[in-house]
Amino acid sequence: MNLQETTSKRNKLMVDANALITKAEVTTEDRSNFDRMIADADGMSADITRMNAVEDFNSEQRSTQRPPRAGFGNEDHSEENATNQKRAFKEWFRTGQISSENRAFLRTEEQRDLGQGAISAPITGGNVLVPTGFDPILHAALKNYGQIVDAVGQLSTSSGGPINVATDNDTAQGLTLVGEAVAAVETDPTVAGFTSNTDTATSGVVKISNQLLQDSEFDLEAWISQKFSTRYYRGLSQWIAQGNSSNMAALGSTLGVTTINPTYIVYGELVSLFGSLDVAYVANASWVMTSTTRANLMGLISTTGQPILQTDVAGNPFSSIFGRPIVISEYSPAIAATNKPILFGDLKSAYTLRQAGGFAIKRLDQLFALTNETGYVMFSRVGGYNIATGGVPVRSLTMHA
Repeated sequence: MNLQETTSKRNKLMVDANALITKAEVTTEDRSNFDRMIADADGMSADITRMNAVEDFNSEQRSTQRPPRAGFGNEDHSEENATNQKRAFKEWFRTGQISSENRAFLRTEEQRDLGQGAISAPITGGNVLVPTGFDPILHAALKNYGQIVDAVGQLSTSSGGPINVATDNDTAQGLTLVGEAVAAVETDPTVAGFTSNTDTATSGVVKISNQLLQDSEFDLEAWISQKFSTRYYRGLSQWIAQGNSSNMAALGSTLGVTTINPTYIVYGELVSLFGSLDVAYVANASWVMTSTTRANLMGLISTTGQPILQTDVAGNPFSSIFGRPIVISEYSPAIAATNKPILFGDLKSAYTLRQAGGFAIKRLDQLFALTNETGYVMFSRVGGYNIATGGVPVRSLTMHA
């Protein structure tokens, strides 16, 4: 029997059993039949549970695509996976080819013939290979150069086309007293929205002579990936802090406190900034500043006589203030008149970084054929936007004019 038939038979058994036990006069035989029906119904209920589990699994398999290979956004940063991706990347980097053994560890977007086009360089044949793997290799640069990138909200999309972003604000609403027989007043949340777009960003071309590729014992592929990853996360960090005048907005904030002096910060002003943030955001809040600004705070002493900068939960020194972590953003403003050198708030609730389709490194072996060089260039599509909420999840410390 299938699931529907089993369910129908179980339900009929329960109805018949109910009719049998609720008669005016219940005999010993009726009781025996009732017990048998209930036992049979229990067995069918167990079968229905099993069938539902199988149906859920089949439904999940039908709706789930093949698991992605290791690449952009992949969470497998294990040592084994990183080693495999390095091996695959090294093969592609030096030869432009990917063996069947390594193909599973380095996804390829495209491989096509090139002809003479808009580029005025000699392109007479060959191909462009675009790998999008080696995420564990680049992940170290995120930790070292892109703390602010990892601290904000993340959105990965398969394409870079426009998407609609919806927002709502219900912070002004709570409970209202009403009298007896008095109708409740409509208080809908404030709903708004906007469109998110992406920009195409590039690392710029790096050229390496083919002689060097062939002869060098130096780890060129690690060197080039380190350069590109540093450029990538450094660039994203700058755009999150400053915007790019296109489809990446700067991380927004509202005034929390204005300093008394335009050139230095005192302990009480940090206390006031902490207190200016809505308590709903404090539990996940972070401080945002440059390493230079953090160094300026190292001499501050709290009212208890302790340094204002504390260790984080991992024991790293100078990493938190009032128990909340410090996120280094080297492109934030410096301590100077009218600047906002310190932000405090819930960054994931305030800002979303959109990364579309991952990043790709192209190998340009034919473009520079006349000089016997191979070029490498990274492309990505990114965008970023502030999430407008009534609670204002990020507050700023603004230096006095």
